[in-house]
Amino acid sequence: MATGSWPTLADLTSRMDGAGKQAYIAEMLSQSIVTAEDMPMVEANEIGGHEFVFRTSIPAGSWRQYNMGVPYSKSTTAKARVGLGSLEDYSQVDRMLAEDSGDVDEFRKNEDVAFLEGMGQTMEQTVWYGNAAANPAEFMGFAPFYNTVNASSAANAANVIDGGGTGSDNASIWLICWGTRTILASILAAPRRG
Repeated sequence: MATGSWPTLADLTSRMDGAGKQAYIAEMLSQSIVTAEDMPMVEANEIGGHEFVFRTSIPAGSWRQYNMGVPYSKSTTAKARVGLGSLEDYSQVDRMLAEDSGDVDEFRKNEDVAFLEGMGQTMEQTVWYGNAAANPAEFMGFAPFYNTVNASSAANAANVIDGGGTGSDNASIWLICWGTRTILASILAAPRRG
């Protein structure tokens, strides 16, 4: 059993106050995790992924004058599939260590809070930057989908506004409009200023 993955006596004593009780832990590593609270969720239609149909062209309509016909037109669609990811972890503590803490429930809760925060941060990061090509176990985030300003290589490049940024020292602003039929995302990539 690897001791690096289980809380130790040193971990327990570092979490005790001067009265020998478990101290209130200030969560200094917390971050804003709001995407999952805001975005709509759709049940997947496959066990390991979700196949969806998306619009690739829309009719523009035709201007008409008297005694002229109107040509027929149609929209076009395509199918794509996205994979699902399963983010899991295990919080385990030695029973004797938990009992020696003086409050088993508080000891477990203090440890579990860190797991919830860490997994929330991992999920938030994956929503934006997940890349199943680099890590097949995770799902694709927004950045790999909206990664070019070249409309000839990707139709959704129309949603990426080039702010003139080059290299790796850029800032991005994402504008997201959630909907049951669409996720309209626009990104502005611009160089960071002083």
